[in-house]
Amino acid sequence: MREDKPGWLGRSPTIQDVARLAGVSAATVSAVIKANVRVSPKLTEMVRAAMAAPHYQRDERGRILRTGRSRTIGVVVPEVTKPFYPEILRDFEHAAHAKGYSVLLCDSENSVEQERANLAQLAARRVDGALVACVSSRAT
Repeated sequence: MREDKPGWLGRSPTIQDVARLAGVSAATVSAVIKANVRVSPKLTEMVRAAMAAPHYQRDERGRILRTGRSRTIGVVVPEVTKPFYPEILRDFEHAAHAKGYSVLLCDSENSVEQERANLAQLAARRVDGALVACVSSRAT
C-alpha cells in the first residue's frame, strides 16, 4: 500500500485497513474497539491513532445482525414543540447516550394515525425499546 494513496481512498476504511495502518491484526483492532479484552496500552494507542487517521467509523450493521440489538430507543411524542418536551427529551437522550444507546425521535403531530405510523416505523427499525407519550384520541 502506498503512503500517498491509501487502500480506502474513495470508500470508508474497514477494520482491515485500520489493522494494516497500525501494523496489528484485525482481531487486535476489534479488541480495542470493544474495550472488553485487555490490550496493552502501546497497542491501544497505535490502533486509536490508526483509527483517527482515516476517520474510521465502526460499521454497526454487523453488530446489529450478530446481537439482534440496535442500541436504539424510539421516542414518540404528540407534539415536540410543547414547552416541556425539549428538556425532557434532552435529559432522556443524555441518559441513553451514557448507556450506549441512540435516540430516534418521532413527532406524531397530535395525530393518532401518525402515532401508529411512527410506532410501525420504530418496529420496522427494530428499536430496542420505546418511550411513548400517547396522543389523546378524545377531541379537546
